[in-house]
Amino acid sequence: MKIAGHSIGGYLAVSYCEKYPSSVEDLILLSPVGLPAREMRIDEATLPWYFKLGRTLWQRGWSPFDLASISGKYLPDYYSHARYRDASWISKPLLAEQLYRNWTGGNSSGGGVAHCTLLEPGAYARRPLLTRLPAVLESIPRISFIYGENDWMTIDHAVEFALWAEKNQKGKAVKIFQVVGAGHALLVDNPYGMLDAITKSLDRSYSVHTIGGSLIEVVGAVPLMLEEGLQDTIAVGLAVECLWGQPRKKEFRAAVVVSFNREKGTCKLKWENGKLASMVPVWRVRLPVPPEEK
Repeated sequence: MKIAGHSIGGYLAVSYCEKYPSSVEDLILLSPVGLPAREMRIDEATLPWYFKLGRTLWQRGWSPFDLASISGKYLPDYYSHARYRDASWISKPLLAEQLYRNWTGGNSSGGGVAHCTLLEPGAYARRPLLTRLPAVLESIPRISFIYGENDWMTIDHAVEFALWAEKNQKGKAVKIFQVVGAGHALLVDNPYGMLDAITKSLDRSYSVHTIGGSLIEVVGAVPLMLEEGLQDTIAVGLAVECLWGQPRKKEFRAAVVVSFNREKGTCKLKWENGKLASMVPVWRVRLPVPPEEK
C-alpha cells in the first residue's frame, strides 16, 4: 500500500503505519502536523486572559473550526476570498461551501475532535512524530515529506529527520519536496506542483534534485508560470517587478531579468542594488505597473 496524509491526516497516516507496518511500502506526509515536541512548557499563570480562555476551550474539546458554527457561512466565505489567490482551478464560492460543511457537519467536525484530542494547544502533538518515525522507517523503506513554500508547518523538522536517517538508517529513502507558491493548503494553492511531488515520491528510481547541498527539491514553478501566462513574456534584459515576501502583502521590487529557464519556470534577477537572485519562480514576476495604475 502507498499511503499519503495531509496535515492531521499525515499524523494519522503515521499511526496507521505503526499498527500495520507490513501493509505499507510508501508513506507520503504532506505538511504533517505534530513532528516536533514542545521545546518548553508554558507557565499558564503568566498568560493573558484570552490565551487562558483559548487553552481552556481547547482542552474541553473546542477547536478553531467551531467558530464557523457561530459565524455561519461568513467566516469560511471571508477566509476563502482573503486567503487564496485567483486561479483557474480555484472556485472560491465552492471552496467556502466545502469548508463550511466540513467544519459544521454533525455535532462536531472530525477535524475539530482530532485537533483537541491528538494535539496540545499550539498544534503540538501529544505524541510527537519525530520520536516515532525512526521506528516506522525500520519497516517502511520510503518516506517522503511535501511542504508548501509559505507553509506554517516548518520544513526544518523534516530536514532534521532526513539527516538523522542518512546517518543512522542506510539504504532507506527520505525525500523532501517544497511546492512553490503554496501554503499549508498546498492541494489548493498549487495542486499541479503537489502532484509532481507525489509522482516523484513514488518513483523509486528518482533521486531528489537539490541545490547547494540542500536536502529539499523545489517543485511546482511551471504550473504557476503557465497560469499567469508569463512563459512568452519573460526575456533576458526585460525590466520587471518581483513579488517580495508573502504574496498577500503585495510588495514588489524592481529588477532586470538576467536569465530565464522555461523548463523549470524560474529566472535569475538582478536587483537595483546590483545583487543577483537565482532560481526565482517566474510567477512572482510581473511587468512594471505605471504609477497611475498602482
